[in-house]
Amino acid sequence: MDIAPLSDRLFALEAENAALRSRLQSCEQSYALLQAEVFEWRRQQQHPAQLQPAPRAVNLTSANQVLKRSLELLSTDPDLDKFVGYVLTAIAQQFQSPLTEYWSQNEHTAFVEQIYWQGQILDRSAIAQVFPSHVGLEGFRVPSAMIGGIPLCQRKNPIVYDDHSANPFTKDLQWVICALVPLGLPKEINVPLFLGDSTIGALTIHVPREHQFTAEQVELAQALAHQVTLAAEMQRLAQESKQAAIAREQERAAQERAAELAKANDALKRSLNAIAIDADPGQIIAHILKIVAEQFETPLVEYWTHSETCSTAQLNLTYWQGQFLSPAQQPGHPGNLTFPCFPCLKWDHNSDYPPYFLIEDITTDPHIGQVSAQIDTDVGAWFSQRGVTRLLNIPLWLNEKTIGALDIWLPSHRCFNRSQIDLAYTFGQQITLASYLNQMFTEVQQTILLEERNRIASDIHDTLAQAFTGISLQLEVAKPLIQQEPQTVEQILQHISQLAKNGLAEARRSVWALYPPGTEYANLAHMLYDSVEQMSRNTPISIEVNLLGQPCPIAPYIGMNLLRIGQEALTNALKHSQAQAVWIELTYTPDLVLLSIRDNGRGFTPPTNLDNLNGGFGLVGMYERCDRIGAQISILSQPGQGTQILVESALH
Repeated sequence: MDIAPLSDRLFALEAENAALRSRLQSCEQSYALLQAEVFEWRRQQQHPAQLQPAPRAVNLTSANQVLKRSLELLSTDPDLDKFVGYVLTAIAQQFQSPLTEYWSQNEHTAFVEQIYWQGQILDRSAIAQVFPSHVGLEGFRVPSAMIGGIPLCQRKNPIVYDDHSANPFTKDLQWVICALVPLGLPKEINVPLFLGDSTIGALTIHVPREHQFTAEQVELAQALAHQVTLAAEMQRLAQESKQAAIAREQERAAQERAAELAKANDALKRSLNAIAIDADPGQIIAHILKIVAEQFETPLVEYWTHSETCSTAQLNLTYWQGQFLSPAQQPGHPGNLTFPCFPCLKWDHNSDYPPYFLIEDITTDPHIGQVSAQIDTDVGAWFSQRGVTRLLNIPLWLNEKTIGALDIWLPSHRCFNRSQIDLAYTFGQQITLASYLNQMFTEVQQTILLEERNRIASDIHDTLAQAFTGISLQLEVAKPLIQQEPQTVEQILQHISQLAKNGLAEARRSVWALYPPGTEYANLAHMLYDSVEQMSRNTPISIEVNLLGQPCPIAPYIGMNLLRIGQEALTNALKHSQAQAVWIELTYTPDLVLLSIRDNGRGFTPPTNLDNLNGGFGLVGMYERCDRIGAQISILSQPGQGTQILVESALH
């Protein structure tokens, strides 16, 4: 799991959060200034006799009531749309206007957001139905000349447009032609909404051409505009504060997630190292169980295996409070009994995601209750006594069936989240791999043992058979000489004794052949000469040995097997072929060594494949030895035509 993208996201969130805090501080300062302005206005309203001429008192009283009501609404209801609707309605009543508007803006363009029209507050969707030609729906790009040459975002003073139908900037607008003029509302006062040095929108009031705006009305419109500005800024601040809070929460969650991912990555790395380094597959599962316990901070993790039919489960290994326990070390454990597999773990071919089994409380779970009844053991009691009641059972899938399960236990006050379940699946896959490796390791061991047994049997056969063949031949020679040439018989008997000793030595050497072959086998020519001399002494058969090429050392392992092949071929020629002569050639080339054994005996029909070999280990042993050293063997023979065995092998 790569946490680099998450780290980048955290960095971006921190930068965004810093920017939001800076904007919040700026807005708080502006808000304080607005509060001061409102406070000063209210102070003035409390002393009208001292500050205002008497003729304005009645109008100011009405305006004061409007402002008081708007302030109360602003302080109690944060809903900007509702507050703006109240302000537009109040302005319409004070100005006796059937149409008032609230606009927002960017640097150059203004957009209508809400209007008051004949007693109703309309939002943008309603405006589009009532006034489809309204210029503010798609945005009105305001020429700077229309507002006194001041940039739209910097204007602060109200502007009165006496007649839009005569204004060069607006007279051709469909909004003016189709709406304002027919409605008799060509005159407008536009009051900006500004915050600090920036204008954020405007309030517009449409009236008949003959209507005159009084100073009191303009002051009231400006005061209400300040309040709308304050409300808009308060909502923006609230939204930014909310976004900042969300960002902080996202940052906190991301940090927690990053820490969790880092911890999970470390756990997976350690478990993978265990798989890669540990030479004993059986210990890999133990390592993974320990890592799972550390990752999930649990005292109990178990590895179960399933029967071939997936009908029953058997406890295989437990990690409990820092110790590994075998089933035999846990008498009374339900896993030592014929524990039925849960039905939900059966493979569902329609499911893209393998199922898992989550038990919230093992003491009350109905599945566990059924199992307890079947095996006559209180399963829930066994685990609850160890302080765990919540179980996550992760099935181990191989070849579309479950071969076991990883059981992770937690106490009742802790729960598994989605990321933990995903991580548990990863550990389950690793245990499945380790289990498969363990199975393959066992099979390889059995194969190696079988091959080694066959090899030793072949070696013993070769050495003893050759020795006994030599002994048999020597005895046949000695029989007719017992009475006539006792001295010759004595020599033959001594030679027979030597053959028996050599055969015993070779048999012992074969038994200990698990060790690398001795270096004496590197000199194949010398070993072959000695072997032929011993086997052919005192026999009437003519044996000729020829050495071709420049002799050189060869790998002892190759030399030993070539010698055994030559001995077996010579034994067959002396014992079975009824040959009168045997020719042996050992040829060295820069890359190869070739061994040929040819006789003029009775011959036979060579088998076409190994399955048809018969006659004991002789020919089978030759083929196996050639296969062992990567050599090529050819057997050329016909009945009555003799036999030739050719072996070609690399030097190393």
